[in-house]
Amino acid sequence: MILLSIVIPVVTPQEHLPALFASCHGFPCHNVEFVVVNQSGQKLPNSVADYNEFTITDHLADRLQPAATARNIGAHIANGKYLFFMDDDAVFHSGPRAFEELLNLLELDIDAVIAQRGEIKANQYITHWPRGADSITLRNFSRLVIEWNVIIKKTIFFELGCFPNIGTGSPHAALSGEVFVLFARFLCGQHRFELLPSLQVAHPSLFTKPKKCKTALGYSYGAGYAVGLSFPFFSPFWKIYWALRILLAAFLDLYGRNHEQVILIDAVYNIFFRFFLFKYRISGFIDCVRGRLPMSSVILERDASLIKPNS
Repeated sequence: MILLSIVIPVVTPQEHLPALFASCHGFPCHNVEFVVVNQSGQKLPNSVADYNEFTITDHLADRLQPAATARNIGAHIANGKYLFFMDDDAVFHSGPRAFEELLNLLELDIDAVIAQRGEIKANQYITHWPRGADSITLRNFSRLVIEWNVIIKKTIFFELGCFPNIGTGSPHAALSGEVFVLFARFLCGQHRFELLPSLQVAHPSLFTKPKKCKTALGYSYGAGYAVGLSFPFFSPFWKIYWALRILLAAFLDLYGRNHEQVILIDAVYNIFFRFFLFKYRISGFIDCVRGRLPMSSVILERDASLIKPNS
């Protein structure tokens, strides 16, 4: 019987996937499977296939899918009682003992476990969790939970509606926020969960790798849209709280120094870029609350071109 399915969407399996599997060396494997949603059209590299101590399902997708869709496909294929969504460029920093601790927790029939999220700099693990984090609430969950550190019971994942059709690779403008919606719904229910800081997952920082201007605007729009998607599950207090959080984040985009602002590949007029970050965060929230589908990515491309010096 499979207890845990590790679901990994991948577009270029030869680039990062071998390092992920190498980081699993010595892990308990008798009740663990890997489900690779492989969108490359090619078989997994031999360095991955050689890890035959694990059950590995290589699902070849018929076309490139948004990340949220690929994760949902993997969840449907998975045989495990629990789902662990990993990115292909993430790795386990902690060793077999922490992973065994996870499996022992899952045997207690808990609803979800949250591994520690961070990155590796100069061979040191740097946590992305805020200092002193010892619980998850509707106030702080967006800083503690990301797509690649959630371990959740499969039945509950489907009850919550899976990942929504937003996030990286989406064909529209909402290029982030899928885990915000999933976990907002989770926290609004009566579910049991545990933080597991000993299980450390490392992933390259979102904010150190330069992105296209269009992507940065899409992240901002998606952040607002995700809060709107979560509104039906919030109490009146949390609706007011998160509406104010969106306003505050938008004004920080416009006037302040936002530590979560993406570094750009493109040269842009900074004042116009800040204005469009502000505009997209607010408009994403308003579009969703008013029941509109996410706006077209064509509008993102148009506005991104307007704020480049050569446009």
